[in-house]
Amino acid sequence: MNFFSASKVFVEPKELTANLSDLKISGTILTPSSGKQYHNERLGFNRDLNANPSAIALVESEQDIVNVIKFAKTNDLNLSIYGGGHSVYCSAPDTLCLNLTRMKKIEVDVGNQTVTIQGGVKLGELD
Repeated sequence: MNFFSASKVFVEPKELTANLSDLKISGTILTPSSGKQYHNERLGFNRDLNANPSAIALVESEQDIVNVIKFAKTNDLNLSIYGGGHSVYCSAPDTLCLNLTRMKKIEVDVGNQTVTIQGGVKLGELD
């Protein structure tokens, strides 16, 4: 498994050689053939980037994250991660994009003065 390198920026998506039906998540898996939803998700924060990941896994739980990482490793896929903010390289082709934008849980522990925040939370949602 390789993580996408900032030194590469591609435009055209590449079809994954792995069988996405083997990837089990409670969220949604999108490919270029998914149409408008794929298009909207691939744009992310930076609308100037016009790259397309091979697939986007819209994860909803920690177990989904584990399953996506294991799937990428097992199938020797490049993995990019989109956390909902300025994740510039999330839309690189030839990658399976782990999209955290649906994971927005915020837990405040007043007694211990700590906050636990999932990866899809944006700064404006914390205020």
